[in-house]
Amino acid sequence: MGMRRFVRFVVAAAMAVMGSSSGAQSVPSLGTATFTVFPAGIVNTPTSIMIQKGFLAKYGVTGKLSTIPSGPGIVASLVGGSTDFADSSPSLSWPLVRQGQCFKYLTGGLGNVADLVAQPDLKLPNLNRGLPDSIKDLKGMRIGVVALGSGTHIWVEMLLKQVGMSPKDVTFIAVGGNLTAVAAFQNKVVDVLVVYPPIYQILQKSPGFQMVVNWSKGNPPMLNNLVQSGIATKCSYADANPQIVQAVCKASADTYAYMMDPKNEAAMGAFTAENLGVSPADGLALWNQYKTSFHGMVFTQAQWEGQAPFSAEGYVPKYSDLVIPGCAA
Repeated sequence: MGMRRFVRFVVAAAMAVMGSSSGAQSVPSLGTATFTVFPAGIVNTPTSIMIQKGFLAKYGVTGKLSTIPSGPGIVASLVGGSTDFADSSPSLSWPLVRQGQCFKYLTGGLGNVADLVAQPDLKLPNLNRGLPDSIKDLKGMRIGVVALGSGTHIWVEMLLKQVGMSPKDVTFIAVGGNLTAVAAFQNKVVDVLVVYPPIYQILQKSPGFQMVVNWSKGNPPMLNNLVQSGIATKCSYADANPQIVQAVCKASADTYAYMMDPKNEAAMGAFTAENLGVSPADGLALWNQYKTSFHGMVFTQAQWEGQAPFSAEGYVPKYSDLVIPGCAA
């Protein structure tokens, strides 16, 4: 091989290598997708991590995050088209499916992390007797839930019916998200409150509370199978944007692997601290306390059918119609 030919060969090979390397690093842009989640709650962790840590961008999608402080509001944003994806509870979306709406679920997500607590000085004579007596003490009381029609509202109604009471035996009050819920309890606007992190931890410090229902620890076990939230989109969006949907599926898998890797425990603690507005030490403790509440990204058929108790009249849409195959594989 002559020198000129050799030089041309080397240059061509180098350019081929550079082109190959560049192609491996650059991902075609699929555009922007919007995601709506609950603000400052552990429930938004997978979607927030997926966007903030660049897992979604890795597959060519720019994620934009917005927040709405109620489950019904989040689902409404999906129905109205103001968001492309949402952290949605089946207990809130399935009634709309029954009315003709169509949603596709990509992931499973978070199980139950909620408990029911009462004011520390409230007289509850049957508190230590357990169900159903302890719940019957709540008759005539004001119970704080995120929003009327929210998952927290539905769960308390389920509990009341389970012990032979009527939802009309109490007064439900919408208290909103973290800060307004805490204020409602501290100012005694409500007698009883559905709590979750970080509300639970804030009230634990001041003014304290009485634990009425320790749902997060399976007492009673009625919420053990709950899928509180998973990433969902409208069927029309999924049909029109299959590449973006698959990118979200792949990014979700990467996200869950990252979240559950012991090497990332400190990073997850730091994220939880910032997300919930608590100290770094509390963030790490909260992450270690609640990380097992995440079912993983796959929304299995068994989990899907396990949502029947949280659905009106036990209605369960067809799994194969409403779960993205690429994510459930």
